[in-house]
Amino acid sequence: MDYVEWVEQVMIATANAIKSSSASQQFIGVDLRNIAAQLDLGEEVLGRFQDSEYYMPMWNAIKDLGSIGLVEGDTRLVKLTNEGNKFPEVRIQTAWNDIMDIYLDDQQLRFLRKLVELGQVIGEDFANVLRISGETVFTEMGIAWEGAEVSRCFLLAEQLSNAAMVSRQVFMGESVQIQPTYVGVVRATRQAETELGRLVRELVEDWETTNVDFKRDLSIVRDSAKAEF
Repeated sequence: MDYVEWVEQVMIATANAIKSSSASQQFIGVDLRNIAAQLDLGEEVLGRFQDSEYYMPMWNAIKDLGSIGLVEGDTRLVKLTNEGNKFPEVRIQTAWNDIMDIYLDDQQLRFLRKLVELGQVIGEDFANVLRISGETVFTEMGIAWEGAEVSRCFLLAEQLSNAAMVSRQVFMGESVQIQPTYVGVVRATRQAETELGRLVRELVEDWETTNVDFKRDLSIVRDSAKAEF
């Protein structure tokens, strides 16, 4: 399971946990443990949830769902927004086209893909995203961490942060820690899938238009034939 799939599972679990709770609970929100209970992690994990390997992946997913406007709250209580209330009837993939429409130049996209490659932790039943140093990303890209290249890394981190594709922390001594977000992971890993889905929808729309035109033309021919008869 990769991080994109994990975030969708957490979104569905969040919607189910909130919608199955009382009105008062929906008003104040549910905690992460109640959401985790919807994922069938087992009583042992739930009993020590905050100390388990699932806690930080869950929190990162909730944080990213908040950044795209589907939930609101903090590490204690989570509520659905008006958009989030549409789940689980709709799928989170409906936002992918908008993500792909955000412009990135080749340098930004290359940096983002390497960051996601390094920062995404893929597990059997969960996934997570980690903070990676800018120096590590550049080194893995074959770029020396010196001089103007350090400033270029800081600039790329800022640009991608402004596009909601990463979060970053800047420290003294030319150090920046960068973490991919759900939006960033989608952009780095789902471009081909999204473009194929868009093409299929366009082909279906074209076929439906052609089919309507054909039926209309056929109707005209039949009416004409009846008139002549």
